[in-house]
Amino acid sequence: MFSAEREYTTARSLLGFVELIAWVVAVLGLILALVGFASGGVFGMMSSGFGSRSHVPFLARLVSAIPGMIIAYGGFAGVAWAQVQRATVDTASMTRMILELTRRSAATNRHNSTTSPISGQAKPPTKKSQSSSADWASDKRKNSGRPADALVEEEYKGVEIYKTNHGNYVGEQWFPNIDRARKFIDGQSDKSGQ
Repeated sequence: MFSAEREYTTARSLLGFVELIAWVVAVLGLILALVGFASGGVFGMMSSGFGSRSHVPFLARLVSAIPGMIIAYGGFAGVAWAQVQRATVDTASMTRMILELTRRSAATNRHNSTTSPISGQAKPPTKKSQSSSADWASDKRKNSGRPADALVEEEYKGVEIYKTNHGNYVGEQWFPNIDRARKFIDGQSDKSGQ
């Protein structure tokens, strides 16, 4: 498959062995159930015609097959358990790979102070990250700092306000709602107009 199969090799090997043994038990249980049904078990041995169907009632044959069916059920349950545990190991491997990818992505995003190192989404603003009037003019033209999933909600005073699941953005600036984004645009327009 891929590199994830190289992790947890002991667990994978042990679960493969357990699954193999469980399959053997399941097959032997099915064989035992068939033999028990065909021979009639103890009832068939007590009858004069061992294995003849005429002397052993159907219910007796069914009862004789029950131990084999129980063993087969145990074997199939063991196979299912081993497969569930293997899926758990696969999940652990995939989670580790996702974590590594997230850490690599965070390392590339650390140069941008307005981006969260975990999610890559813009963080709510702090007083240090408020845009100055000079930054406002360049952000107004390019809007390159907005998240990739942002959609234009409206254009207010010539400035696009973007909407995401996390709030609204004007450039890289985050706002919890559109009214605050409008107030920000009003304030920046006043500063740049002076």
